[in-house]
Amino acid sequence: MSSKSRKNTHKSRIPPLSFADKFFYRAAIVFSVAFSFALFAVFGLLRDKIAFSDPDTVAFSSHSSELFEIPFILFVMLSAITFFGSKMAGRKAVFGNKKVEYGKEPWDKSVYPFFDKRRKTLYVKPSAKRFSKWVISVWLIALCVTLLLLPLSFFGHDSLKQNDNVVSHNLFGEKSDKAYTVADFSSLTIMTRFDFNPRGWSHWEFAVKIKMSDGRVFDFNNYDFHGNDNALEKMLEIKSRFAPDKITFIGSENINETAKSCMLNEEQTTLLKEIFSQ
Repeated sequence: MSSKSRKNTHKSRIPPLSFADKFFYRAAIVFSVAFSFALFAVFGLLRDKIAFSDPDTVAFSSHSSELFEIPFILFVMLSAITFFGSKMAGRKAVFGNKKVEYGKEPWDKSVYPFFDKRRKTLYVKPSAKRFSKWVISVWLIALCVTLLLLPLSFFGHDSLKQNDNVVSHNLFGEKSDKAYTVADFSSLTIMTRFDFNPRGWSHWEFAVKIKMSDGRVFDFNNYDFHGNDNALEKMLEIKSRFAPDKITFIGSENINETAKSCMLNEEQTTLLKEIFSQ
């Protein structure tokens, strides 16, 4: 008999899953995906708390180091999906099927639901135990590696201060030696743009790009501030720092759509239009 035939014969002797077990596994997979996406939001809030722990900070823009969160989130999601998906595919019962007499023919006598006490009395081959320990060890090592990378995603950012100074922090949270002041401002770009977010929250936003005399550019959008009011007021203030010929406007035709996406009220929309007035 071929190995494929033996596998099919063995699987046919495993009792079918009950509705409760199928629902449990499917719900667990859906929850794993939802939980993983929720981690993006939780880690984003943590970055906010760290950046705004300095009361002088009015806005911050994260560095690409925030991508260090992705290995951990993917690891959690894929681990859960693989675990529950393989258990479901292998018909590993959790609650059991009331229509099945476990441990009796025609079913495999070594198959019992997770909560069935008889499952603990089954003989397990030493090789199977060693393999399980190896899998767990590899999983724990991978978990530790992704956990070690995770903190590096929280600290790297550029912060805009009350006095319009701009300060950078590296991935360890250390401030750069260079702090840009208004005297370093060279040119300004004011724009609306559509941010396509693969994490599931795509939206219109308005932003300013401040170019410094050494060529470095800092980008702050309205979501980098504590609310739309702060963003609008500060952007107007920054605009006033530049001569008209040093300001470039992009996407002025999208103001109304941007205001709607950002849920601006009438007064806020008027301020937004003032920011884009030439």
